[in-house]
Amino acid sequence: MKKFLICVGLFSLSLILLTGGIEYMLRRVPNSFVYKRQLMEQKGDRIKTCILGNSVVDYGINPAFLGDSTYNLALSGQWFRFNQCMLEQYIDKMPNLKNVIWGIASYALWVDDVDEVDVVYHQIYMDMGQGSRLLPTSELIRLRGYALRKWSKYYVAHGVTMHCDLLGFDHSYLPERRGKYWREDIPGLVRHQCSWKDKDKNGDLYRANIRRMHEMARLCQERGIHLYLVVPPVHPAYYRLADKAQLALVHDAMADVAARWSNVDCLDYLGDSRFDDDDFYDGNHLNSTVGANKFSKILKADLSAAGYN
Repeated sequence: MKKFLICVGLFSLSLILLTGGIEYMLRRVPNSFVYKRQLMEQKGDRIKTCILGNSVVDYGINPAFLGDSTYNLALSGQWFRFNQCMLEQYIDKMPNLKNVIWGIASYALWVDDVDEVDVVYHQIYMDMGQGSRLLPTSELIRLRGYALRKWSKYYVAHGVTMHCDLLGFDHSYLPERRGKYWREDIPGLVRHQCSWKDKDKNGDLYRANIRRMHEMARLCQERGIHLYLVVPPVHPAYYRLADKAQLALVHDAMADVAARWSNVDCLDYLGDSRFDDDDFYDGNHLNSTVGANKFSKILKADLSAAGYN
């Protein structure tokens, strides 16, 4: 019996050490969450304009075209809850912040930050909702297969896991990486993203996200910061198929925020006819070269006309 217990103990210790070792290695894999936190913590006093939002601006707005001291702090898969949390948590580290450009996807008002991967990454790498300090979140235990694939990609395949430049802009969505049948995939993409509104049957999530926009506007006003709500363009085929009633709800929500808060302006590019196939990575994302550069130049001109400096 004693020998059996010793074997069990040694096996358990080996398992704990293996798990701890993999966890330690996972934390050392470069990722956008760590990088953008470092931008806020280490370069926060240089930031005069920050870009927030999800993937539509993470890959779609290049801060290099928007003037000095502009940084892209958007993160793929980051919706209203964590955008608000990020600004509230790190705003004191950006004492010279004058402008916030918040990119809003056409379906974002019906999405929440509940995806397990994004929740865990925000907990571990941005210290948001960490919970008990005695029991820190384990990436390996919480994400299992996803974490192991990340470990394998970096340590076995020696793949690149972070594509951000010095200003935080993510260069992942290159035209040469675009799927072969990306245009044929647009109808399915539209149906999938429009379905999120139908799942919010009582409109609770819609109202919660509108409330978050107002809270962000109030925080910015209290700090003397101008907030620009920006809806990036989608592919013309996407726009033709999109639920126009849903798009109207997005427009109305943004207009309501702008009407209530004097420090808020709205810029909506959803149906902008200046964008075509060459600008897109898929149905609702600009590519990180031609499309992002084109949109960023247009956005800078419109922001300047609205008083941006």
